[in-house]
Amino acid sequence: MMSNANEFNEKFKAHRMAEIEASEEVRAMLKEAYEKKIWKESGYRSLTEYLESKFNYDPSEIRDHLIAIGAILPEAQLVSEDPKLQTRINELKAWRKQKAAGLAAYRIMTNRTLLELAEKLPQSREQLAQINGLGEKKLRDFGDELLTLCGLLKLNEN
Repeated sequence: MMSNANEFNEKFKAHRMAEIEASEEVRAMLKEAYEKKIWKESGYRSLTEYLESKFNYDPSEIRDHLIAIGAILPEAQLVSEDPKLQTRINELKAWRKQKAAGLAAYRIMTNRTLLELAEKLPQSREQLAQINGLGEKKLRDFGDELLTLCGLLKLNEN
């Protein structure tokens, strides 16, 4: 009986190690796809859409991988010990929530974009255009409002 348990344990351990290695390889490939925007070359609008359609990934599984490779910043990590930065984050989150009006907030702006905006507090359209996640459409739709909000946040800090 003991040898069956030992055999099973060794076999299971080997499979678990292979699973971990494969998961690390998958994450490395996903990171490459994310950084090189591979999905765009295939005609998809997002890495999530690409992975769902092409490889039958479950959305929650995709989210876990994207968090692991640093592509998604969970809201729980959208905090700062710096009170000024935290105030900026809170104000930008409130603005985003108001703009979302029934949509998922990340559709307006991802947490990563929001954090970069709070950290850099751009004061011109050129600076705003340098923020990752703010493309032409977002700049057209929200650029003036974001510049006004960033200007007010900077003014309130002085």
